[in-house]
Amino acid sequence: MSLFGTKKLVVVGGLLSASVLSSLTSCSTVLSKVPAEKLNEPIRSMVLDAREERAKLLKQYSVGSAQMLDAQAILLTALGYEEQALKNKKQAQEIEQATSSESDAQIKKGEKLGAESAKLISKSKAWGNVGQTTYNKHVRLRSTARDKQFNLLINRAIPEIAVLTKALEGASMMEKAAIAAQADLYIAVITDFKKIDKAEEDVDAKAKEFGLAVEKRKDYKIDAALKKVVPKSGFSIPGL
Repeated sequence: MSLFGTKKLVVVGGLLSASVLSSLTSCSTVLSKVPAEKLNEPIRSMVLDAREERAKLLKQYSVGSAQMLDAQAILLTALGYEEQALKNKKQAQEIEQATSSESDAQIKKGEKLGAESAKLISKSKAWGNVGQTTYNKHVRLRSTARDKQFNLLINRAIPEIAVLTKALEGASMMEKAAIAAQADLYIAVITDFKKIDKAEEDVDAKAKEFGLAVEKRKDYKIDAALKKVVPKSGFSIPGL
């Protein structure tokens, strides 16, 4: 699933309902491309601020994305996938060197490469070559990356979603489409975070299968964090 996919935000309890999203689905692609300058205040400023905030957030989030690719490279090398490991390292550098305007494209590339690497790692039969020290090195870097990304989601992305969904009240159809489009982009990041977390569960299961010591993984509880930020609304991430 793309980090910038089209999964829709679903809020039960009032703010953003399935019926609202259903009515927006057919026209959101077109209306979300309407220049923010054509929207009325205060929605205009809110959408522009959301775009700017997301760009800043992604630049910081990308640090963790690069670290995840490097963490995979550690295992890829031990498993004999040297060429794939080099691809991971190269893409990690591309992500680190990207400007804010380039982060979207580079993270997309990293996401696709990371998915390929995850499949190789989980299906490899060479785990006997992965020692405890190597595995622990992978876990330490992975944990650093995931903690960094989780904190950004909790402190930046989720509060932004709360502001955007609240703004739907009384908004016009065009404004709702623009707001929903921005909220969807934040939700897509959260969805990706959970997908990667699931992939890493498979990695740990493989390590345990080959006799490596595996510590209990941290439960980031993204859904619970969403509900805590907006107590009267429940968020769900479709497709998980």
